[in-house]
Amino acid sequence: MTNVQPWDVIISVRRWYWHIALVNSDQWDYVEVLEQNGIGGGNGLWANRVRLKRYAKKFFVWVWRKL
Repeated sequence: MTNVQPWDVIISVRRWYWHIALVNSDQWDYVEVLEQNGIGGGNGLWANRVRLKRYAKKFFVWVWRKL
C-alpha cells in the first residue's frame, strides 16, 4: 500500500477477519489510523474506544478515497 492520505479508508482482510480504518497519517514504515473495535457492540468503552493506532503498511490491502 502506498500513497495514502489523511481520511482515506483502508481495508484489510485476514480470513474471516476484516479491519476498516481511517488514515490519520502516512509515515515511512507504518500508517497511523483512527479506529474503533466492534467487540462488545462498539459501545466506545475500554477495548471499544475510538483510538489512534499504528499498523505496518502491509497489513492493509485496499484503499478507498472519495474523489
